[in-house]
Amino acid sequence: MFIVKYVLGVVLILIIVLLPIFASIHLAKTNKVEKHRIPFYISFLPHVLLICASIYSGINGADFYGMMYGMDAFLWIFGVVGLILCTIIPIIPACAIYQIVYIAKIKKRKKLHKLDSLRDALDDNS
Repeated sequence: MFIVKYVLGVVLILIIVLLPIFASIHLAKTNKVEKHRIPFYISFLPHVLLICASIYSGINGADFYGMMYGMDAFLWIFGVVGLILCTIIPIIPACAIYQIVYIAKIKKRKKLHKLDSLRDALDDNS
């Protein structure tokens, strides 16, 4: 019963996180970064939910081959659900790729803006 709740949670996370995955594909093709700020924040949701599920299990216990409480339950759920989110349903790596692409686009845009302003300043001085 305990695993069923987490599998349903993983499916819900998968549905929620599909937006950033598709947005990263679109973001790689365009230069418009402003539209992708909300999916960037949403891409942190699997990490937060993994930690929240682990804390919840640490406090309320985890029924996995016997009842576990505290740090044992926290680490067990963090490991098992984290493994599921990284291997079986690769949500965390997909979100990490999206975050890297988004940050790279932001850095590139700031660098280009700095070069444009420097070019404009040099043109004004000439």
